Amino acid sequence: MAADAGKSSGQFGYDYFISLVIFILFVVYIAFQIMGMRPAYLREVRNEILRSEAYQLSELLVNDPGEPQDWSAASVRRIGLADENSDKTNYLSAVKISRLAGLCPDAGYSDGFQQLFGIDEKYQFSIIVKNIISGLPIADCHPSSLIAARTVNVSVKRVVALSTGGYGEVAVQMW
Repeated sequence: MAADAGKSSGQFGYDYFISLVIFILFVVYIAFQIMGMRPAYLREVRNEILRSEAYQLSELLVNDPGEPQDWSAASVRRIGLADENSDKTNYLSAVKISRLAGLCPDAGYSDGFQQLFGIDEKYQFSIIVKNIISGLPIADCHPSSLIAARTVNVSVKRVVALSTGGYGEVAVQMW
């Protein structure tokens, strides 16, 4: 009993308090590091969602003839630029490209235009079809009110063959 008389239960030394403070500081540091990464992570998630939407739109334009297959400005339910008379991949109809250009005047496309692609209205997009040889745009569709400070902007470019001969590029930007 004499050996136990010097010890008292419930008392801790300075080393316990120092280690507890270091542990708490470490936990707080890790928590702030995780909170600091969250905005960048959310931005990257939104980028990936936009990238998949832009790729999906480019795939629809390049490899789908549209609905109906020989659509016109009056009958279109879904826009696609693939030539319905060919079974080639990435082979676009020049007639459909000019019809698309007619749907997108210089003033920009209307709100109902987005529904022809099945794009969510919270996203804005632009479509540029250009001849690679000349570098001149064949069709240029963009919204009437371009947003000056786009925080997130993704782009998908596809090389295509044109029914008139030669090659083109379909560029889809989404924000």
